Amino acid sequence: MIRILYLVKNLPPVGPVNQLYYIIDALDRNRYEPVVLTLSPEGAESAQSRFSQAGVQMISMTGSSILSQTLRQTVAQIKPDIVQTYGSRADSIAAYLLRGFYRITTIREIPYEATRLNYGFLMGSLISMVQLRALRRLNKVAAVSKQIGRALSRYGIVAQVIYNGTDMKRYHPVNGDEKRKLREALGLPLNKKIVISTGFLSERKDPLTAIRGFLNSEIESSAALVLLGDGPLMNTSREHAGAASNVIFKGTVTEVDSYLKASDAFLSASRSEGLPNAVMEAMACGLPSVLSDIEPHRELLELGRPSGLLFKTGEAGDLSEKLDTLFGSNLSSFSEQAFAIAREQLDSKRMAGEYRKIYDEAARGNSTRI
Repeated sequence: MIRILYLVKNLPPVGPVNQLYYIIDALDRNRYEPVVLTLSPEGAESAQSRFSQAGVQMISMTGSSILSQTLRQTVAQIKPDIVQTYGSRADSIAAYLLRGFYRITTIREIPYEATRLNYGFLMGSLISMVQLRALRRLNKVAAVSKQIGRALSRYGIVAQVIYNGTDMKRYHPVNGDEKRKLREALGLPLNKKIVISTGFLSERKDPLTAIRGFLNSEIESSAALVLLGDGPLMNTSREHAGAASNVIFKGTVTEVDSYLKASDAFLSASRSEGLPNAVMEAMACGLPSVLSDIEPHRELLELGRPSGLLFKTGEAGDLSEKLDTLFGSNLSSFSEQAFAIAREQLDSKRMAGEYRKIYDEAARGNSTRI
């Protein structure tokens, strides 16, 4: 039996936590024993029960104890064969407090780029600097995209690229009748094309460009823009939408898959990403996309024949043109290709299999512990 300790800050219902669940859910429990140890209290919304219902042993350690001997004693009692970390805090704890264990981490963002957008230049730089030092002490680093792998190599860190995965049972295309039923249930327009955008309403995700680009497009009169998610730019986003009834804010929802299946196209104006789960989920639902021209978006669109279009990042005028071009083209061709890419290259089962190969190699002792 290979015992794997997953070390994570906490378990909010967000993309990285979904990826962790996919990995654990695919484990053969006759061969692997997962244990999840969280380092911070859970928020109002948590995916903790999802892990518990899957039969995963859960341990919570909060407060100053995570920096004390107590953490090391707890891990020693668990006796993991492998420690897999998620997030800069967990990376640092594993690097400096859990020496002697085989340690794996997954990096989902470009060093410095995302942290500076999220925390400001000085704090973001400090967070990235500390994390990079920790990564050099770990046994294995996985990167969720080729772009992140190249970025890490500039800092002397060799990473194995393992694409994020999508739950193809939950995210998949639906036929016209099902789409109409979903729209009725969700209160979405029945007689308009629907462009959907999902994610935290923040400067990094740039919802303002998405709204301006949509409202200035020619398709605006026959379409609706649906935004899922909340965040610091919610009020500003509403101000930009003004009195437009075809810009619809749904806030935070749990049935993201239903909204995607009810839509006709996906839009992301993000200024920075690792490998965006939102885009992959949209592709799995067969949605053609219009995406900002950042490298992770290019990487996804280049996995096969075109499944969407790119617009100049931050430029609403170019977004308007690309939306009009997409809806003036053969949407079904883009849709078929998006689903094919997701099915063949972005399935969560494929991702989980790549991690199992690492676990098996580590358990056989073919990799040196640090």
